[in-house]
Order: sequence, then C-alpha cells, then structure tokens
Amino acid sequence: MNLSLGQSILILVVYVLAVMRLVRLVNFDTVLDPLRIRIARRAQTAKLAGEEAEVNMQPIAAELHLRTMARWNTLAYFLGCPWCVGFWLSLATAILPVWLIGWPWWAAFGVALATSHLVGLAAPLTADEDMEIVENAE
Repeated sequence: MNLSLGQSILILVVYVLAVMRLVRLVNFDTVLDPLRIRIARRAQTAKLAGEEAEVNMQPIAAELHLRTMARWNTLAYFLGCPWCVGFWLSLATAILPVWLIGWPWWAAFGVALATSHLVGLAAPLTADEDMEIVENAE
C-alpha cells in the first residue's frame, strides 16, 4: 500500500487523538465511575479488614489485607494516571496505524512511545482535577 505523506500524517494524527480520547475515557469520564467506585470500595474493605485483624492480634491476616488494599490502590492510581494508561493503550494499539501506513511492524514501538508521550503531555490540558466520583443513590 503506497500512501502519500499527507495520508500517513492524517492516519497518525487520528490515531493519537483516538488514544487521547480513550485515555480520557479511562481517567475521567463518568461512564466508568461505577468501576472506580467498586475499586475504591474493595480497597476500603481490605483496609478495614486489616485494621480489624490488627486489633484482634492477627498479624498475618492484617498483613494480607493491607497487601490487598495496596493492590486495589495501585489499580485505582493506574486508572487515574494518563501517563500509565496512555503508555499501555498506545503499546497495545500502535500496530494498527503502522499496518495501515505500510511501515514495518517494528515501527509500532516508536509510534507507541511517541503517542504515549503526547498523551501524557496533553493530559493536563483536559484534566478535571476538581472532579469527584459520585455514587448514585438508588
């Protein structure tokens, strides 16, 4: 497939914007608030169970619960980090524009790294720092 320079640039620009939108979806959009709430609840439940185990003099159980809490908190941090999500989404999807343009497969690594960097740089421009996750009362 012989694409012109303009077509190649268009594919890359659309790809970068699509990854930016997906990162925004994962990081901030309310459609994924139920997932974020579930993760926060799991972390809080593990913390409370760990504290209860400490009070009941069960150090091994307390340690296990605190490790569980740390894993849930790590996942919550990951989902809110545009640099993290952008890197993995770019790495997972960069083969598509490379294939469309007709570049060799190994060019996907450079495209992924460049895209993830642009996503990370642009994230503060669209971040909702004061946004809160709100659980609907049902």
